[in-house]
Amino acid sequence: MSIQTTVISHVSPLRSFIRRFEKTRRVWINAGFGALCAGLLVGCGSSPIEVAIETKDNPVSDGQMTYLVVTSKVDDVQIKKVSANRGNCKILGYEGSPHLKFGNQLRTLMWCNGNPIQEAEVETSKDKYSYTF
Repeated sequence: MSIQTTVISHVSPLRSFIRRFEKTRRVWINAGFGALCAGLLVGCGSSPIEVAIETKDNPVSDGQMTYLVVTSKVDDVQIKKVSANRGNCKILGYEGSPHLKFGNQLRTLMWCNGNPIQEAEVETSKDKYSYTF
């Protein structure tokens, strides 16, 4: 086997690997860019609200109470609907007014059957916003 034949036989699998890697890398980059763009348009930057999850010890039982906390980032916004985990969590109660001024909060006590809140959707007087945790 000549040196040229040996080099070609080793380069061919390497080229194949590089092509597969580049194709996979493009898919990852495109998926990541799409997720980044979606995050910027929904639930980030342009949103008039900020959403967080807060847990407290339950004074009645050994478990935890989970709140979805909506904070206004604008002078005036109305919260119309709050849901978590695509409607699979039950709303047990609210603390605060759904009509928020800048810095005000609406705290929603959620029961998700022991599951963590992974996604929240908040409908406001301005638009509907989704958040992933």
